[in-house]
Order: sequence, then structure tokens, then C-alpha cells
Amino acid sequence: LKIAPGFQLFVTFRTQKSSLHSSNYALLEKYLYTINLIPLSRTELIEIICKNFPKLATISSRIVDVFLTFSSHHSCGHALEPAAHEENDDLPQIQSTNPTNASNVGRTVSTRDLLKLCNRSSTTFQVTSVECAYLVFQNCVDLFSSHLPAGQLKTDLIVSIGARLGIIESRCVHMSNEYKP
Repeated sequence: LKIAPGFQLFVTFRTQKSSLHSSNYALLEKYLYTINLIPLSRTELIEIICKNFPKLATISSRIVDVFLTFSSHHSCGHALEPAAHEENDDLPQIQSTNPTNASNVGRTVSTRDLLKLCNRSSTTFQVTSVECAYLVFQNCVDLFSSHLPAGQLKTDLIVSIGARLGIIESRCVHMSNEYKP
């Protein structure tokens, strides 16, 4: 197999402590040039949301806090500034530094999910509408927790998402236990 001069192939790979991923990566490693990207900080994420989705500027910090609850790099400490970490302590953490816990809950949440949330939410969002906050909440639950198994952890996470977005607890519990889209 001959490769044409100038041919480039870009491969993305999430670093996880998994023997399957590690063995596959080891086979390709000698052919790849590796670049490690540091996750965006809380401030950078808020800035991106405000710039690309101006309608969501008023709730951008809340959306980022919800995202950081579920994102894998939050547990590593890369994405939070010290002040932001103190604000976020009341939210349960779904990801952990223990790889077995992270693999048990399903897929890893990425910045792409945050942008998808913003894209979905910005089309109908109005600052003065209470129902728009509930629609953002529904989008958060759909994107960040729909892959989790039913149980107390999922209910607690949905309630904490609602608390961060100003949704009353009874509506959050209803969303977790009874709502079927």
C-alpha cells in the first residue's frame, strides 16, 4: 500500500484507562503523532457560549456548571478554577477518577454535548419565559443523563441539575421517575 505524499489522517482518541483502548492504541501509536489537548476552563466555556449563543448568556454559567457535573475532565481538576469549584460542591459527580465507576455509567460526556445542548436550547430560549428554563432543563437531562441506569443516583443528579437551573424539586423527580418522552 503506497501512501500519496501529503496524505494526512486525523484520529481522535479519548484517554481512558481501558485495556481494550490501550491495546488498540498501542498498535497505531508508532504511526501517529500524538497531541494532548487540555480541556477548556469554566471561564473559556462560558465565553464560548456567550459568543456563539448570545440568547443563553444569562444562564451560561449555570449550563457550564451542569456540564462540569457530568464531564470527565471535571474530576481531573483541569476545567475548574478554585472559586468555581467551591460553587460546584453541591452537585453530585457522575465521573470519577476510578475507571471502573466511569465505565459503569455509560458514555463519557464531552464539550460536543455542551455545544449540542446550547444549539438545542438557544432556538427557543427567552430570558423572560419560565417554560424556557424548563426546556433547557429537559435538554440537559436528555443529553447528560439519559444514558444512566434508573436509580437513586440518576434521580439525585436530575434534581441537582434542576436546582442549578431553578427548577422545583417535584418537577425534577417527576422528570426522573415518571416522564417518558
